Amino acid sequence: MPKESDPLNTPAMKQYLEIKSRHPDSILFFRMGDFYEMFLDDAIIASSILDIALTKRQNQIPMCGIPYHATESYISRLLSAGRKIVICEQIKNEDPTVKLLQREVVRVVTPGTVVEENLLSGFQNNYLCVIFFKSIDILICFADLSTSELYYYSLNRTDANKIRSTVAKYSPKEVVLLASDQTDWNLYFPRTGYLLTVLPDTNAKIPSKLADKFESLKLLLLHYVNQNYKDNRFEFKTPVIIEESGFLELDEETVRNLELIENRSESSHTLFLEVKK
Repeated sequence: MPKESDPLNTPAMKQYLEIKSRHPDSILFFRMGDFYEMFLDDAIIASSILDIALTKRQNQIPMCGIPYHATESYISRLLSAGRKIVICEQIKNEDPTVKLLQREVVRVVTPGTVVEENLLSGFQNNYLCVIFFKSIDILICFADLSTSELYYYSLNRTDANKIRSTVAKYSPKEVVLLASDQTDWNLYFPRTGYLLTVLPDTNAKIPSKLADKFESLKLLLLHYVNQNYKDNRFEFKTPVIIEESGFLELDEETVRNLELIENRSESSHTLFLEVKK
């Protein structure tokens, strides 16, 4: 336990540490007056990515800060670096005798749940990939919260190449897995370029009927989105169920070499983007 003289034992820092403990994998923007402050490891990581000054609170605790009214460019750079951002605001205290300001998480910003136009990249979709990884049956959902598009796949777990190539086609910014075992995820997702979150769940069961399976997948998607948005009113278009037999299959390497989704030159043009225009 921290000692009374320990700077981590101040009311504000204890509040910060309690909120941070609920979001250990995120950069916490902790509102203090006109700034969002970051402390400890968050400050060290963020100051390096954002190229801002790293100082120390009470000469001991690493910290850095950004103005609360100018967050978009900072959030964009953190997202590009594959980081989650937790935004914690000051809340008016109803009890006038309590001096410490209440603070509450109002938003978790992740690469796959961005909807703000100025944080999105031109004509490209911003896909969140959600995967229900259970037994032999693998259910995959690709959702774009900014356009309400929703695509479903049902694949066999034993076909790692098919799973890998399917994910690569959509070039998701974020992949969320619900899994009940200790599978080596590098077998299925060896490439970087997206944020990967594994949600262990030993009780989840996939229903036997395909329609019910996809409904469970959508509930998982909405559950994850609801964790990121305090007030969620997202609605999606009618889901498109992709039957693999009705399409010409291209593997991951072919898609990459033909630059169908990503252009490796300075130009942002790809066949996919030209068709969408």
